[in-house]
Amino acid sequence: MEFQWPEHFQPSVVRSGFGAGTVSTHTLALEAWRRGLKVTFLAPSGKELEVSDGSRTVRFDRSRAASEISEEAYSIVESKYDTTAALRAAGVPVPEAFALAASETTFEEVRAHAESLGYPVVLKPMRGSRGRGVFANIQSVEQLPEYYTYLVDDLGSEHIVLERHHFGGDYRAFVVGDRFIAACQRIPARVSGDGTHTVGELIDQKNRLRRQNPFLSGGLIAKDYEVRSMVAQQGLTMDSVPLRDADVQLRQKANASAGGDVVDVTDAFPEHMQAAAVSAVSAIPGLPAAGVDILWDPDNAGVGRPSS
Repeated sequence: MEFQWPEHFQPSVVRSGFGAGTVSTHTLALEAWRRGLKVTFLAPSGKELEVSDGSRTVRFDRSRAASEISEEAYSIVESKYDTTAALRAAGVPVPEAFALAASETTFEEVRAHAESLGYPVVLKPMRGSRGRGVFANIQSVEQLPEYYTYLVDDLGSEHIVLERHHFGGDYRAFVVGDRFIAACQRIPARVSGDGTHTVGELIDQKNRLRRQNPFLSGGLIAKDYEVRSMVAQQGLTMDSVPLRDADVQLRQKANASAGGDVVDVTDAFPEHMQAAAVSAVSAIPGLPAAGVDILWDPDNAGVGRPSS
């Protein structure tokens, strides 16, 4: 595959940020310089910087405009459950959810909550990002103990969110103030069989391709518990050789940081979805900009929340 690089975003400039978590600040700095703004890096890691036009200065932590976000907004968006509650109070459609403390909740209570929501359900840590520890589309009470135990015992998650799973395309919309800026569709990690290579080898091939991309290089597909479990649900192992063009899904969640693919859909993003994204950001006091994750099925209403 031949990559087309923007004129001001050449590999020779951003290569050092590949997989290091600094591609976003590289991009911000390049665009700010191109516009004649002053850029000051605040840490050797390259993850913090200030951008100034001489009268106003904004401090960024990676892509987050840290100096512009209120303490109240930070407090809300750091908790997936509190974010959902704030959006629900503002009339934004979000999944039904329960907040659980592992040390104070028996599994019988977890099961009862799941049954009250109705399967499928989602389990995830209360705090965190990049899709770590998120287990979606849990189909039955038979699957629930496996994921709950792994989340608590192996990942050490004390505070957990249990919520209703909703089907639909996974989208992320970016909003600044009251303006929709851009959107992408996120597709869960997957590989396509060629009749020759094993699932494990196909993952290695895809990771080699992802390493060439400044953004995707930070989201390689790990052959972790979730991936192996997903492969097993399709009757396969890492050593299985899928038939040519056979689709092998590797995760339920669609985060690019977890190996998902990203497609720009800005120009085709419906106006009602743009409005929903703006409403979600405005529901959080003191949040000047955010990415809003939306599940949208054209036949049903979507649900969303600002990403954190």
